[in-house]
Amino acid sequence: MKQIGAKQLGEKKLTAKETVRDVRHPRDYKIEHIPGATNKPLEAFDTYKQEIEDYDTIYIYCNTGIDSRKFAKLTQEYQTNIINIKDGILDRKKHYPVEIIKARPTLIQQVHTAAGILILVGIWLFLITESIAYLLISTVVWLWLLTAGITQFCGMAKLLSLAPRNK
Repeated sequence: MKQIGAKQLGEKKLTAKETVRDVRHPRDYKIEHIPGATNKPLEAFDTYKQEIEDYDTIYIYCNTGIDSRKFAKLTQEYQTNIINIKDGILDRKKHYPVEIIKARPTLIQQVHTAAGILILVGIWLFLITESIAYLLISTVVWLWLLTAGITQFCGMAKLLSLAPRNK
């Protein structure tokens, strides 16, 4: 997959046959996105795959590059000139402003916060009570995060996505 740095993209003038696509979940797009980018989440690919052929070049980004790579694989038969914005929106924020629509934590920030709190509470309860059972809380959360990193499936993110504020 071809890549471009966020700084390079920011200096580039896009033509009418080029577009920037945010392939993250709509809730993440609503929080912040690259100005001019359209939200085309990976989960809804089937609903907009015909639009892909309308462009000569599509610049794509997500948070970490995982969804961008999945998007590139899905679009290979429709569009061959897919260019990933290296390091996604995180790198973009270093060089250029992003549009911030709602100032609330992203889903991944919520996962990190919840995991951190659960691990600290487990350790704190263990230190107070000296009961090994409380240390299991921290161990289970740690294993959950490790598994999410290896499998690219985060059960905690799925659980948090069901919360009304994340709809």
